[in-house]
Amino acid sequence: METSTIIHELSLIPIGTIVAWLVVLAGIVTTIITFTIKLYKAFEKTHEIREESIEFKKMIQSHDEQLKSISDKLSHIQKQLDKQDESDLKSLRYAIVRAGEEYVSKGQITIRQLRALEEMYEEYQERHGNGYVATLMLKVRNLPVIGKLDENDDDIEE
Repeated sequence: METSTIIHELSLIPIGTIVAWLVVLAGIVTTIITFTIKLYKAFEKTHEIREESIEFKKMIQSHDEQLKSISDKLSHIQKQLDKQDESDLKSLRYAIVRAGEEYVSKGQITIRQLRALEEMYEEYQERHGNGYVATLMLKVRNLPVIGKLDENDDDIEE
């Protein structure tokens, strides 16, 4: 076909049809562009969510590591406290035995000494001390007590 024939054929198409086709074509192009823009925005949002997810995973991993470190430190502190408690119990036992045996060998005890020894023994019992100290405390309690108490259970100086 020649150019003049093509132009002649095109001139036979009504303008309304051409405009309608151009409007349809513009609508299709607009729809494609709108869809592409929405698709791109969805992709960006998905990318942002993925980046945030990676960030959160790193943060969670960091917190897990910190919690493990804290847990390890607390475990170490607990072991140290257990050792300290054991040492305190031994010191308390030594003090009670030393003082109790001294009072038994003297054959008497003052009311203040008995009170102090009873306070130490009470704490010793709370920490699950052994039976020798209990036996010694029975001997100490049977000693003659020097001193008196008033109605408020306070020591009276003689």
